[in-house]
Amino acid sequence: MKKKVSHHAKIRMNERFGDDYRNKKIKHVLMYGYTINDFKDELHIYLQWILDRNSNSRSLKVYDDMLVVYNKRTQKAITTWKIPDKFLPIERFR
Repeated sequence: MKKKVSHHAKIRMNERFGDDYRNKKIKHVLMYGYTINDFKDELHIYLQWILDRNSNSRSLKVYDDMLVVYNKRTQKAITTWKIPDKFLPIERFR
């Protein structure tokens, strides 16, 4: 299924990550990112909080410092978040 990026996700990506990030980066996160079940401790709790805040979301993926909330059925990115510095590098919570 083709990965899609909403207009809102594009706006949030530019606000939170700058102009260097493109749709290609979000699609990369959707394809290769980790799910909430890949994490433990405080990062798992934070990711669950993100999902709870976005009631229309279905799932999320995390890669490096980017978190993408997306609809699993349509494979459409809904919004993006920057992982807080206190959780970086994310490998500590896997």
